[in-house]
Amino acid sequence: MIEIENNLEAVENALWLLKRGPTGLQRPQRGKRGNHPSTPIIMALQNRAAILRRSADVIPQGENWRAVHDPG
Repeated sequence: MIEIENNLEAVENALWLLKRGPTGLQRPQRGKRGNHPSTPIIMALQNRAAILRRSADVIPQGENWRAVHDPG
């Protein structure tokens, strides 16, 4: 699901919940995160956010976007 998410705000909100949210959702303290199930999820979210930020900067969404960037 993370790989296909296109909403940067949703990805950033998920990261916030896992890093700073309520006690039940927060990742463990440093030194105890290595094998925790949230670690690969946080990494995937951070990577997806970086991709979405980079895409937003490179490809403008305007009237001609489809004509220039859509291979179909």
